[in-house]
Amino acid sequence: MKMRIIKSLVVITAAVVVASGATYASFSAQATASGTFESGYVNLSLSTGQGSSSPFTISNIYPGWSQTVNYTVENTGNLKGYLTFNSLNVTDNRQGTDPNNSASHGYLSTVLMVHSISINNGNSIIVDQPLVNFRSADLSSYTSPELDPNSTQSIAITLDLPNGTGNQFQYASVTGSLNVTLNAYTNQTDGTNNSQY
Repeated sequence: MKMRIIKSLVVITAAVVVASGATYASFSAQATASGTFESGYVNLSLSTGQGSSSPFTISNIYPGWSQTVNYTVENTGNLKGYLTFNSLNVTDNRQGTDPNNSASHGYLSTVLMVHSISINNGNSIIVDQPLVNFRSADLSSYTSPELDPNSTQSIAITLDLPNGTGNQFQYASVTGSLNVTLNAYTNQTDGTNNSQY
């Protein structure tokens, strides 16, 4: 009999537990948060003092000649960056020839001097090296100012052909191209003034 009472109590308890669980209900609500993440970018536009990025030609240079070539660089992106000078590619298109001695030849890149480079009319970096020897490492100590989105900087490169340049450089031709990179800073401020990304 005792066993029957215990079984009955267990059955009743189980029924109450099942019934209370089946009738238990709570209110709930659900919300979803979503977002879109877009990366920023830097983009560099370069133009010469002649108003385009196309190559330009300077003709009829002579011993004692000097000229400053002006470029404008613009950050057309939406992130702040800084400039680095990567390389200067030099190609001698035509070897010079001395009209008085056809056996005497010279490459203009060996005597055409890069005198100085100035950015934003600031302090000039005095290079004083022949075009063929100029390397971006010569500018490694230079710290470029920031280039904000939609802002510009001017670059002025002064070249000269020294007095005393010999006849063997007549009729010579050289092409040079300076490669400039705009690097995005890794610590920017976003639209919420958060500078931690």
